[in-house]
This record gives sequence, C-alpha cells and structure tokens, in this order.
Amino acid sequence: MKCKTTFIRGDVQTVFPDAIFFDLDGTLIDSAPDIRACLLDALRENDLFAERMDERFEIGPPLDLMIRTMVPGVSEAALVAAVQSFRKRYDQSDYPLTVAFAGIEDLLFELSSFGLPLYVATNKPGFASTRIINKNGWNHFFEAILSPDVIKGMRLTKAHMLIRTASDNGYNPKNCMMVGDLRDDIDAARTAGFFSVAVTWGYGDKSILLQCGADRVVSCPAEISVIAKGEKDV
Repeated sequence: MKCKTTFIRGDVQTVFPDAIFFDLDGTLIDSAPDIRACLLDALRENDLFAERMDERFEIGPPLDLMIRTMVPGVSEAALVAAVQSFRKRYDQSDYPLTVAFAGIEDLLFELSSFGLPLYVATNKPGFASTRIINKNGWNHFFEAILSPDVIKGMRLTKAHMLIRTASDNGYNPKNCMMVGDLRDDIDAARTAGFFSVAVTWGYGDKSILLQCGADRVVSCPAEISVIAKGEKDV
C-alpha cells in the first residue's frame, strides 16, 4: 500500500534535523493491550466497576484521568489505590502484548545510519519506558529516554523535556523534529519550537490530527525518513 503524506503547512521547508524525538505509546509501540489488561485488573482488585468501563478506556490522558473516565465518580482514596495497583502490575509485567508498529524498527535503523541523534519523549514513567525499549533491543538507537520523572523531585511536561534537551545539547529547536500520535505531542512540539509530525497509525483521531496544526501528517513510518532527508514526497 502506497503511503500518502498530508501537507498541512505548504510554506514549511524541512531541513536535515539536528535531532528527532519520538513519542512512545501509539507512535513506536502498540502498548494498549497490556495497559488495558493491567488497568482492568487493578480496578477489579479495588472493587471499582462501572457500566461500559472497558469501552471508556482510552490511551493518551494521564493515568488518573483515564481512571476517572472509566469509573465516573471514583473517590480520591479509591483512585490512589487503583493507580498504585496498576503501577505495581505494569512495572512488573513482561509486556507480552506490547509490540512495535510495522516499519518502526526499519525506520530506527535507517535514521541511525544517517547519524541522527534520536530520543524518546514520553509521558510514560521512565522505569516502564526503559524496560520496553530494552525489551525491543532499541536502547542503542536512542541518546536518552525522556520521561516526566527524568529529574528527581520534578514532573516535566513533554514541552519541558523537548526545550530542556534541545538547550542542553545545543540543538536549534527549528531543526528538531517531534513525532507523535496525539494532539498533545503536536502542542508540545509547537511550544518548544520544533517541527511536528503527526502519525495516523496510533491512538489519535485522524480528523483531529489533520486540524491540530502539525507541520506534516503521515500514514506510515517510511515517510518520516523522507521528511528527515528533506524530500517533499514518498
């Protein structure tokens, strides 16, 4: 199947980037099955039930918001207990249902062969993120895994991760690329002054991605390599 790139801002000219930053869940990996299984078990363990609970499951929001959506009216104490139960289950998991999206490993090999610095920038805690990257044998691809808890005692937003890393490494933000599947990824890129690429194979709504102001919207990983090389089409 031929990939098709959707050009959102025709006046944007890409250059070979200083660095590329990837979201994790929904961009590099399909982690929804493992997250769903651990979360439903954690809710049941804490006697939390609601109609259509499984249907309300949605990857993207912070864990506490996910639980509030799945179990409307949950008490603060029950919410804290459910989060703790989930974290214990998920952090100890071997992630048997989590897989890389098709074409991602080939993309990482190719971008690495260009000598491009690659980063993971995720809202997932660092412990689980690192275990999943290592499980896939990808640790050699990335300069660092950026997560909200990467600095002890602080909770970073994704925009802060991008801004801080670009500054610390002397990257020109205009020459950095952020790749993600949700509007939040595109908003973080915009705040940091990065070029943004929205992917349609993840958990985001395509119609929202087409309207969220991304510099490019792509339908398969190979297009990201094309953009990184400064080409205009696949």
